Amino acid sequence: MTYNKLEDSQLLVLLSQKNERAFDIVFEKYRHKIYTFSVSILHEPALAQDVVQDVMIKLWQMEERLLEVKNLDQWLRVMTRNRTIDILRSKKHMSDQLSYFSCEEQLRDNTTQEQILYKDLQHILNRAIAGLPIQQQRVYQLIEVEGFNNKEVANELGLTPATVQTHLKLARRKLRAYLLKYSDKTICLLLLLFI
Repeated sequence: MTYNKLEDSQLLVLLSQKNERAFDIVFEKYRHKIYTFSVSILHEPALAQDVVQDVMIKLWQMEERLLEVKNLDQWLRVMTRNRTIDILRSKKHMSDQLSYFSCEEQLRDNTTQEQILYKDLQHILNRAIAGLPIQQQRVYQLIEVEGFNNKEVANELGLTPATVQTHLKLARRKLRAYLLKYSDKTICLLLLLFI
């Protein structure tokens, strides 16, 4: 039997019977597609290789259920997309956990004096922000603290993106002037905030 000339539907029947040669053909035929899609999203070749392996293992383990698959190419795309999303979620979760533990560790390692200085700096910055006009406060909070972009803030506040940019520029200028009064404490804060 010439396996290379078989249609996907025929390969699926053979795969459902645990035919290793059919599996090899499917693997060779689709591994590059799976890898290319995964690496374009994950940007990590090793993780993309993991996706290829995971999808192919899932395919092998399907056994008789493979007979229900009508379009192998489409089924593999869906499996690849789902596995890639799972890995992205896992990476984000791990990144969040590592970030949390890193912050916790830094706080534990800081001396009491550094923690007091940090609280003082935070208090100074909060006073500076409170001294801004209301619209500048809102724009600054949404962009610098909550991480929204200019367009999102413009939609949220009913402003044009240019107006949002102007408010942000004015807020930063006023914050710089205010914080310079406390130059001994705020130099490191200015560096941290890139104001």
